[in-house]
Amino acid sequence: MRWSWLSRVTSPHSSLGRSGVKPGDHVGRIGGTYGVSWARLLRVTVVAEVPRANAREFWYATPAVQASVIDTFRRMGVTALVTKQVPPEEIYPHGSDWIQLGSSSFYALKIAQPANR
Repeated sequence: MRWSWLSRVTSPHSSLGRSGVKPGDHVGRIGGTYGVSWARLLRVTVVAEVPRANAREFWYATPAVQASVIDTFRRMGVTALVTKQVPPEEIYPHGSDWIQLGSSSFYALKIAQPANR
């Protein structure tokens, strides 16, 4: 019980690691106002993000626009996108491909890379 704070801190990075993201991978963020301690713990590099100021625009865009943005991340070598659910007044509609990371408020989308990468 005394280490319960540790499970809250490590849960997002542990869950992301179990989803197949590995040390050295490049990841992206959507609405990055949260820290990147999870990235350091997993030894991945955040290479791009949709800034917080544009996150709402991304979440409420058409599926085609979202797919285009995700494809841009893919072309940059990003293997996963990470986002954090924000306060209830700003809940964004995550698609079913987004997985919750442990019991945290973080979510991730695994991005398949071409086989020749």
